[in-house]
Amino acid sequence: MKSREQKMQAGKSRRRKDQGTQCGLLDLDEAPSGHRVALLIVIAITGSMFVIEMIGGYLSSSHALTADALDFLHDVLVYALSLAVIGTTKRTRAAAALLMAGILCVTSLGVLTSAIYHSFIPELPHAGVMGFVGALGILANLGSIAILAPHIGERRLFSIYEENSRPSILGNIAVIATAVAVWGLQSPWPDLVIGIAASAQLFRSALQMLQSALRARCR
Repeated sequence: MKSREQKMQAGKSRRRKDQGTQCGLLDLDEAPSGHRVALLIVIAITGSMFVIEMIGGYLSSSHALTADALDFLHDVLVYALSLAVIGTTKRTRAAAALLMAGILCVTSLGVLTSAIYHSFIPELPHAGVMGFVGALGILANLGSIAILAPHIGERRLFSIYEENSRPSILGNIAVIATAVAVWGLQSPWPDLVIGIAASAQLFRSALQMLQSALRARCR
């Protein structure tokens, strides 16, 4: 009898973990306090970089930089909401994932619309600001990985952290490369092309997350 109850509990735990990861959130119910503290530090770092890149994108007139800021927003939402829903029901987790997907849909669509609009009235971005902020983004991502690494003892969580960090770092590198192209060509088009492509990809991913969260919410 005890064995059957244990199996039922294990099955429920697996289903809850699968649901959380499918919706883009992490199951941190059993994460030690040190792991949660590390996540709070990473949230502070990534949140700061989101603000810095948004301001940098505005000041430099760079849509590539603004689109890259949404990668940091995504990471902040994943980690913060995952911490917020610890110990809650599947429906609450699905609602949190729905909130995250909705925010990302709206912000990525806003950046995409702005980039398309400015393609008709192009303005040369400030390459120096783009490159500097892009380099800061790489340092922030590497620092976050270093902070989380000692607390990652589960392969499932490691794969999710890795999935979050890889596109962010690649996005930072793309911003730096775009800054070089803008400076070398003295043209706004490299920035506009990357800005449109990156924000369109983010919007597509956000729509997929939204669909997944809606399916989970309706179950």
